[in-house]
Amino acid sequence: MTSAGKTLEAADEIDALLLRLEQVAAARPSLAEFHRQAAEHLLAGLGIDLYRAVRWDGETASLLYAQGETAEPPEATRVARATEGVQIRREAGGLGTTFAVATSRSDLGAEVLEVRYPGRLEGVLERRMGQVFEAVGEIVAEFGKQDRARSVGGLAIRWPQVDLALQGLFAAGRGAEGAGAICTALQTVLGADRVSLLVRRGGGYRVVNSSVPAVTERRTRGVKLLEALCEQAARRGQSFQFEHGAATIELRPGARRALQDYVAESLVRRIRIQLVPSKPGGRDCPALLVTETFRTETPDDVAGLETLIAPHAEQAVRLWWDRSGRSLWDRMARSGLWGRGAKVLAVVAGLAAVIGLAVTQKTTFYVEADGRLLPRERASVYAPADGFVAELFVKHGQSLEKETPLLRVQDPELDRTREKLLSDVAAWEARVSGIKTLRTQGQFGGTGGNQTRAELAELSVEEEQLLVQIKGARRQLQVIDDERGTLTVRADQAGVVDGWNIEQTLPLRPVRRGQHLMDVLDVAGPWNLELEIPDESAGYIRAAGKDGSSPGVRFLLRSQPLQEYSGRLVRWNDATELGAGGELILRGFAEYDQKALAEPQAGATVTAKIDCGERSYAFVWTRRLLEYLYRTFVL
Repeated sequence: MTSAGKTLEAADEIDALLLRLEQVAAARPSLAEFHRQAAEHLLAGLGIDLYRAVRWDGETASLLYAQGETAEPPEATRVARATEGVQIRREAGGLGTTFAVATSRSDLGAEVLEVRYPGRLEGVLERRMGQVFEAVGEIVAEFGKQDRARSVGGLAIRWPQVDLALQGLFAAGRGAEGAGAICTALQTVLGADRVSLLVRRGGGYRVVNSSVPAVTERRTRGVKLLEALCEQAARRGQSFQFEHGAATIELRPGARRALQDYVAESLVRRIRIQLVPSKPGGRDCPALLVTETFRTETPDDVAGLETLIAPHAEQAVRLWWDRSGRSLWDRMARSGLWGRGAKVLAVVAGLAAVIGLAVTQKTTFYVEADGRLLPRERASVYAPADGFVAELFVKHGQSLEKETPLLRVQDPELDRTREKLLSDVAAWEARVSGIKTLRTQGQFGGTGGNQTRAELAELSVEEEQLLVQIKGARRQLQVIDDERGTLTVRADQAGVVDGWNIEQTLPLRPVRRGQHLMDVLDVAGPWNLELEIPDESAGYIRAAGKDGSSPGVRFLLRSQPLQEYSGRLVRWNDATELGAGGELILRGFAEYDQKALAEPQAGATVTAKIDCGERSYAFVWTRRLLEYLYRTFVL
């Protein structure tokens, strides 16, 4: 056993190692110094050859600290999986075993710690290393939390300047199309990780554009905390900058709390909030430009930055205003309608009338779902054992009778056991024949009568043992032959084989016991419409059938798009499941008039609409928008 393996089995040594790491954290070193000392302790205590801290922003992985003999860049997919728990990866050729664990996470990103042991760990040692490393991750996570809290306690306002030579790069943002292009240009020039534009709307600041589109697409908890922080910063009436490890200034309790919450959530290491006074269209439009850096090595500050950034930020606000910020009256005035008073009033009255009718008048509300036509009675065929499909006796669409052989699965392990038993039986029978021959000829090695009788007795005992072994082996062979008989799967009912392309996919294919292989459909019996109801619409279906009624269904065959059929949704599953496209669905079953569809095709696809009662036209037309707004602004 290696020294690292002995260390893993020694609880006292592991406790001492964890205690040393806790003592390093208690000394409050810088983050880089903490990682350096932690790496040295793990190298000495466990014999690791790689220690690496990585930041994951949801799309890419960036290196925060590394020590060890490797030039391999962080692998984004592995780091992303580590945010879900301890991950273990064994490298090819037994070169090493890598452990990864998240030390902090939020909806804006995560930090992940990786260590590699230069050798293959298996079984108990691997699990023990995982437990030890998980404890190390908790210590690193706690240190990072305390380090960020200390950093928030040390605020500083800085007035950076930038070399005038950068003005040419900033000017490139002037001709860019849209506020997002300007944010992206500023991010590139400043060397930041994210630049966002916030505008005061509805009593608070909202992120309206960013160099990272995901920030504006979803109002996550991190985005809401950023908006709250910017609201507090705007009340100060001046720009300010927070930087990890800076000196202390006084902040109001509300502002300090907002900053603490955002730093803990986003793991930001530098954030600059700059006021952007702007008057697009002659109206005041208070705005803020937020520059953020998440890396350990933050870019150097440069002087005159606010003066150079201001015109580009104002241009971004104007572009956003022209596209999204104007009110309805602004747009009407710009188009010339404002000067036509009577026409404007007529348009407004007409819009009000349409909205009123849409809210008060009702229509049938349908939920759309895709589905297939399938016989109500169908027997699924599953693999009877582990192995591979040795023979396939049927093909897709073939009609067959009950007990017709469908396929034969071969179990290599069972075959090897049978061959060994046959070989043993043959050897034992040969020995029994030899004993009988010796007894008949009287060929014994002894010279006296007693010795001959002793040898005869020994041969008789051996013969009896061999006969018992042969009998037991034959019983085992009978059991194996019976089990091999069950490997030939037969149809439980008469019908038609449903298994698309099974002639190419099943022969010689490895299978597991219980794996679904095909279906046998009773096409002569009644048929059902099997629907995949989207999970987001399942609530409307349940509400329509809560009184025990069966909602109506209208459907079209995709092969007959001009012919509509009707039926009723008779039941649906209580649990959701994954559909063919990977989305969550609720599986429902509808009955229809069998005479209306005289010759259905098994598996024929349909588009169906399920009657969920009456709702206002406004709800039916804007349901998707209302659901989106509720998820975005209420949840």
